[in-house]
Amino acid sequence: MLTKIRCLFALAILAAPCMTFAETPLALANPGFEQERAGWSGETIMSQVTAEAAYEGQFGLRVKDDDKKAGSSFRSQSLPVKPETAYALRFHARNSGNRGAVGAYLQFFDAAGKQLNAPGRYPEIILPVPVTKDWQPFTLVGKAPAEAVTASIWIHSFNGATGMTDFDNFTLSELSPEEEKTVSSTSVAAASSRRFPPIDNQRVAELALLLPTAPAGLGRPISDRAAWDRLATLPEAASIIKSAEALINTTPPELPDDLYLEFTQNGNRTRYQRPYGQRTGRISTLLRAECLENQGRFLPTLEQDIIAMCDERSWVMPAHDSALENFHGKRLYSDLGSSARGKLLALTDWWLQDRLSDTVRQRLRAEVNRRILDPYFNVIHTGDLAGHWWVVGGNNWNAVCTANVVITALTLRESAQERAEVLAAMEISNPIFLSGFTPDGYCSEGMGYWNYGFGHFMIMGEAVLAATNGKLSIYNDPIIENICAFARNAQIEEGLVPAFADCGTNAKPSENTLLLIQRRYPQTLHQRVAISNPFKMDLDTFALTAFGDETPFAEKVAQEGQFPPRSYFQDAGILIMRSQHPEHGQFGAAIKAGHNNEQHNHNDVGSFLVALNGHAYIIDPGAEVYTKRTFSRERYVSNMLNSYGHPLPVVAGKLQSTGRKAAGTIIREDFSDDVDHIVIDYQAAYDVPELAKLERSFTFDRKNARVDIRDDVVFNTPQTFGSALITYDRVHQRDANALAIYDGQGGFAVTARAEGGELVYAPEEIENPDRRSPTRLGYNLSEPVLQASIAYTIQPLTSLIGLPGFYVAPDEATFKPQRDQAITIEAEAFTAQAQGEVKIEVKPGASKQAFKLWDGEGHSLSWTFAVPQTGKYALLVRCCHSFNDGVARHVTIDGKQLNADNDPFLFPGTGGWSSSEDQWADAWLAAAGQATIIELAAGEHSLTMVNADGRGLNLDWIRIVPVAP
Repeated sequence: MLTKIRCLFALAILAAPCMTFAETPLALANPGFEQERAGWSGETIMSQVTAEAAYEGQFGLRVKDDDKKAGSSFRSQSLPVKPETAYALRFHARNSGNRGAVGAYLQFFDAAGKQLNAPGRYPEIILPVPVTKDWQPFTLVGKAPAEAVTASIWIHSFNGATGMTDFDNFTLSELSPEEEKTVSSTSVAAASSRRFPPIDNQRVAELALLLPTAPAGLGRPISDRAAWDRLATLPEAASIIKSAEALINTTPPELPDDLYLEFTQNGNRTRYQRPYGQRTGRISTLLRAECLENQGRFLPTLEQDIIAMCDERSWVMPAHDSALENFHGKRLYSDLGSSARGKLLALTDWWLQDRLSDTVRQRLRAEVNRRILDPYFNVIHTGDLAGHWWVVGGNNWNAVCTANVVITALTLRESAQERAEVLAAMEISNPIFLSGFTPDGYCSEGMGYWNYGFGHFMIMGEAVLAATNGKLSIYNDPIIENICAFARNAQIEEGLVPAFADCGTNAKPSENTLLLIQRRYPQTLHQRVAISNPFKMDLDTFALTAFGDETPFAEKVAQEGQFPPRSYFQDAGILIMRSQHPEHGQFGAAIKAGHNNEQHNHNDVGSFLVALNGHAYIIDPGAEVYTKRTFSRERYVSNMLNSYGHPLPVVAGKLQSTGRKAAGTIIREDFSDDVDHIVIDYQAAYDVPELAKLERSFTFDRKNARVDIRDDVVFNTPQTFGSALITYDRVHQRDANALAIYDGQGGFAVTARAEGGELVYAPEEIENPDRRSPTRLGYNLSEPVLQASIAYTIQPLTSLIGLPGFYVAPDEATFKPQRDQAITIEAEAFTAQAQGEVKIEVKPGASKQAFKLWDGEGHSLSWTFAVPQTGKYALLVRCCHSFNDGVARHVTIDGKQLNADNDPFLFPGTGGWSSSEDQWADAWLAAAGQATIIELAAGEHSLTMVNADGRGLNLDWIRIVPVAP
């Protein structure tokens, strides 16, 4: 008790008027629980004031939560606060091992007593107490919103979490504006008991002997004119010069403070990251252009951009600086973005060397050392992670940040001893990163993060080999070969991979990473990788491959590969199935068992997708646009991340649980040339006490191009049950239990059926802000059941004719167009346009010129033409665009609309915009597979087309084609 009185006395002294920057303590009643529960309120089962929880004095608060569903609640009395003023909550706590399941909250309330720190209003101010070996002090800083009148402290164990945490010695103080700049919340990573293991000095000495006296970077300096002049002769080099010329005398985009602070205020991370990335792109373009041209004309703009980057308040991205420690300069650490900035500037220094002015070069090196290398050396020397949690992390961050720091140090640090220390630390971090993969090489983060994380690992491997003249290799773990093979084994067909976890639906193996794999593990590749355009590579891969001859590596791989019938990641519980069906083409599927504690986890045990000819029509929806919520304790509020937005059941009204125990077990597997069949027991994925059985049977029939999925459920008491399919494509309900899921290229017929109950169809859009929203095709049993099954049969559609909303080419034999007598209108020869403006240019494959940027809804174009004689005509257009599901246009002739107002004509996707290659295709003006025939009198007419959907459509020409009588 005496100690606590002394603490309060000290705070009172700090609050005295003579102290310029003194914190002002609030009169918090019973801050150390010496009057037991006086001044506090809440439940008494999980939250107990007890002597065993005392840090000082007689009592402390112990939160002991053994309930997997409910959380604790313990709150201080309300205290008056000032609006838009910062406050610091301080306390001592110890956590014996419940991994941050208990949090201390600082909550503000308005005059009506309504909580302001709630979803949809202001972000929560919370400090989850990390696992600690003993008592530790913690600080939580938060700012009162403008409406705030009172505040209170809330201690809460999260719903579904269990464990025990002790608290004592709470204080709450008002901060002056000056104090707000220096006082910050305790970093959870720094407070954790995790530390970086000490490096072995003997190993450092060994590594130092492998390194040259002077540092060196990747690629060739500008002074190596033979290397750069050879690259300058490549046709693609001109585009780099042209892009750089457009940047001369321009300034980098602004990065104002208010844009950085948006993430902490409303969770938006993209508005800052866009100009942040543009600054990186500018330097990369100017750097390559200057090295290619070697005339100095890009140097002034490049040096301007380098200084602008050095002047940035923080290199760390806002989403990784939620406590604003980097922003306020309180503590510097590396994240994905800041470490990449350091590496980029190091490469710039290495390539340009003394071409950069002394002032710029000194500033560049000072900032890279201050922001990136010095904090990393502090981790190595002290073991204190200090925000560098990734050095002992098992996901992509480890490889990306470690690679960036290692390459930066090898490029800039003069001391071989220091470079060796970084390599020794890398040897500690690398096995931790590799442990994030299953032994069979599966990357649960998805293909996009495999490209990013493992791609950086391969870049680091090549950089280390180069720096040590081939004497040190990081390719010494046998799992690396399996991880390399992930790119081949995860593809359902060329360029199509399952979008499990935070993977994009269009993700595919990166050419950059495959090129590096081809050097070391060619046996793992599907087929040969050739450099298509070296200037499209990232700078690292460009530096590693563009200056040499990759042919010897490429020749070790077959030019064209063939996928096997299946790939089975048995350790991860992932099955990929493939077929080349003679009638329907490429047919494939994937299904996962796994568990719900994977890297970039979704609650998706049992999820699957079915694909046809390179497109997944029945899908796992993949990643959402990242916001503050995505990586918070509210992650699974999102239906894109919880099981509701996946092709999975809702069991007794509940979704899947999160955690390693929420898993699926493959209890049966039968594979043959014609059929693959597995059964997954995933009862453990649902926390439903009444659930006695839940099994998913999945059958892939190659011979008949058919997939059958069946869920069998048994309850101890009658419960509700429903299932679903997910799609991004168009859906047409043929009857109560039959659907067509399709786009303009094809699709699937789906039949649903049930045993033990009656199905009710319930389609629903899944909210996916700032990105295309998937549709959940729910099938629910109408009444609670004891035992039931829901099954789906999925087969390719035999025809799109009769399905609404997509272009179907008419059969010319049915309307007999006379193409040789057609009247051609060049698209660029329009006579009028309204509500927009197209750009005319030469495009590959176009007859003369063409136009682009016809992408504004309501933008109309008009042409005039004359027909020599009265008769029937059809319209044929030569067009291109990249939308698989087509684009829509209203069409009128002489003021008469040829289509219904709400049913515009559709034009099919052609695979691209004919920007660098001929991607034009001919399309008739047609509806439901029938050409639109127009009666025209001899003489002049007008034709108008209006953008009906806001999508782009490039036109080369329009032809008015006579139709034979």
